Amino acid sequence: MITLQGISKTYRVRGSRISAVHHVDLELQPGDGVLVRGASGSGKSTLLHMLGAMLRPTSGTVTMDGVDPWAGSPRDRAALRRSSIGFVFQAGHLLPWLSLQANVEAAGVSSTRATELLTSVGLAHRVDHRPLDVSGGEQQRAAVARAMAASPSLVLADEPTGTLDSTSAAAVIDLLEQARANGATVVLATHDSAIDLSHWRTLTMDDGRMVEG
Repeated sequence: MITLQGISKTYRVRGSRISAVHHVDLELQPGDGVLVRGASGSGKSTLLHMLGAMLRPTSGTVTMDGVDPWAGSPRDRAALRRSSIGFVFQAGHLLPWLSLQANVEAAGVSSTRATELLTSVGLAHRVDHRPLDVSGGEQQRAAVARAMAASPSLVLADEPTGTLDSTSAAAVIDLLEQARANGATVVLATHDSAIDLSHWRTLTMDDGRMVEG
């Protein structure tokens, strides 16, 4: 179980304090699907980065199965992210000098497992291609395959379909649905109104604050 208690994130910009996320409470169970909606700048990305132990809250606490990741060392947090958290971002962040196969292997899996993952996202014919040699949709599917490499218990997807055509976007959503069906907690942040996940819990970020529905 993942629990957020009163988490806030404040930045200092040119002497002023900017509140990106303000006092959010949230509880996530294994297998939960949560859709976080909101306009650009509403705090969605900041929230996901705090959920994924990439960004420390200014106040409040994040606990994963009762453990505060910020109570440990940077190495502990890196190990947690590597073993338990899968990240999917709008820009796939694939390493451009590596093949898709090598990009997935870089997540710490064998060549055989990497091939299986890429095949599962319809990229068996692209394993030896580099990111710049495939379409944006194929890059994003490869990024999803990489995110799933360690069978993470938490998947965080930040605007994963923002640059994709409808067919590629549907494929990415299907993969996230599969992760949830396999027991992962999946949190998807988007401002794309075309995404229909009405059977998921929907939350809305508005000026750093979270509201239901």
